[in-house]
Amino acid sequence: MADHDADSRRADSLQADSPKPKESPTALGVAPLVQNGTGMVMRTLLVELVGYLCMAALWFAPATSTVPYAASPWAACEAFVFVVIVALLYPFRLRTPSQMAARVAAIAMGLGGLVASFREPMGGRWMVWMVALASLLVIGSFLYELLRATRTRMIFSLSTTMAAGIVSLCGMGWCMLPQLHLWGEARQRNPVAAWFVFAGMVLAFLLLGLASYLWSRGSASVADFVRVDVDPTIVAPSVRNLWLCWGLIPVLLYGAVVAVAAWLVIMLL
Repeated sequence: MADHDADSRRADSLQADSPKPKESPTALGVAPLVQNGTGMVMRTLLVELVGYLCMAALWFAPATSTVPYAASPWAACEAFVFVVIVALLYPFRLRTPSQMAARVAAIAMGLGGLVASFREPMGGRWMVWMVALASLLVIGSFLYELLRATRTRMIFSLSTTMAAGIVSLCGMGWCMLPQLHLWGEARQRNPVAAWFVFAGMVLAFLLLGLASYLWSRGSASVADFVRVDVDPTIVAPSVRNLWLCWGLIPVLLYGAVVAVAAWLVIMLL
């Protein structure tokens, strides 16, 4: 009898310690976030490819290729269009209780980088502008959180606002594209380092492509994306164009790779 009671207690203990199955979004009364499948992945990767091709087309633009030491305002203009699309379509209200701050941060940082690309013909001084804008982004984000009447979900709000601004600033790095025309000259002077720069750009391109693939492939659950309390009925309409944002965000992030690679190329001359 005692052995039977001990076995029963052991079974109850094992059942209590076993992981509980996760509730599905449907059980929680929330519709799935998006339709997960190859269609979502293909649309995201197609948008990403088109975005890269649009930016790469400026490689052959006369205003870009004839002045290799100058920043290209036209590349910055094209990147700013992508920034506006992401700022308007990304469902920030599912990530933060203060969605307007994230949209304003993205557009403001994009405008700042755009103005810098027109005012600073030399890429080195443009980098100083980016550091100043990044500092303003951090200060402004913290001040906004301090001035909010109800500081609910402050970490999610702060991180979302800063992430939106940083993505925008990275996108402005595409204006350094003209300096990559000097890669051939850098390869003649320092071939090993120049090829390392090229390999780094290829690796970053592949990793960002993998990231967009994973984002779109693993997007079936609301719990993986929504970070604040929202009405479940607004989730599905809000994420209708999420694939477009997931395709453009890697292109904007790659702008930082372009800027760093251009700076390294100049250093090798």
